[in-house]
Amino acid sequence: LAEARAALCRTVREVDLYDHYIRAAREAPALRLRDGTPAVRLQRQFTGALQGSHGKRLRVGKRGSGDLSGSICVEWAVGGGSRSESGWRRISVACEVEVKRGAEEQREAQVERENALRRRGEVYVLARRTDEMVRALVAERARITSLVLGCELSEG
Repeated sequence: LAEARAALCRTVREVDLYDHYIRAAREAPALRLRDGTPAVRLQRQFTGALQGSHGKRLRVGKRGSGDLSGSICVEWAVGGGSRSESGWRRISVACEVEVKRGAEEQREAQVERENALRRRGEVYVLARRTDEMVRALVAERARITSLVLGCELSEG
């Protein structure tokens, strides 16, 4: 009987989780802009290989890319801390999220991609759970905001 029940169970694959991660980022209260809109935009990023006609393999996407890609937006007040609509600025930074299940490790191409994105100042998050991803994205927003504010203060 246990074997019959187990045969009915569906294995949840990593790709089955992408929409859940996208929704978690979009709906997280800590990832909202002043006007209530989501500060993070994510979409599924297709990578891998397809079997083409005559058995030819066709590569799709950039090797090592995160499962989800998009941007993360930060905003800050300018003009002596003015809170008027014209006193706010926004900037978006490219972002990728790599979803892993359990103890699965990043492939070498994924580690190389993460390092390349970080060197350019972009955001890369490796997450095994949605709450872990949200915490990492909140921390990245705070980091970017402090960088922007530091630049503004040194220029002012």
